[in-house]
Amino acid sequence: MKNSLHFFTQNFYGKLFIIALLVSAILEMLSNTAISKYIYTEVWQIHLATLVIALLSHLVTSLGFSSKTELHVYAMGGTAVRFLLSLIFIFIAVFVLKTEIVVFVLNFFILYLVYTSFEIYFLLRNLRPDLKKDGKPS
Repeated sequence: MKNSLHFFTQNFYGKLFIIALLVSAILEMLSNTAISKYIYTEVWQIHLATLVIALLSHLVTSLGFSSKTELHVYAMGGTAVRFLLSLIFIFIAVFVLKTEIVVFVLNFFILYLVYTSFEIYFLLRNLRPDLKKDGKPS
């Protein structure tokens, strides 16, 4: 039990799973309120897409964890993957959708910012121990 709890509290994928559950719960609660008209009818597809984009972006970025000197290259690559996949998803969805385009885009960017903020927090948390030695990277 302790090992599985450690997975969910220390691992990126465990924390991402927790964030995804929290976002799902918030979306479910909001869909039953007065502001449900601002929630896209197929918000679960957006949620799944942003979750998959976050996973793919982190996979690219995590390649750089083994080499701290090249981490910035992989982090920028992860950002580029996230941006391009997001643009592709938005363009495909906008061309398919005929209504609720503004609501779709707003919902997408809110979820995009949630997962991007989480990934930035996780990267900074992992890099913090490297800056503890006299404020200089090792």
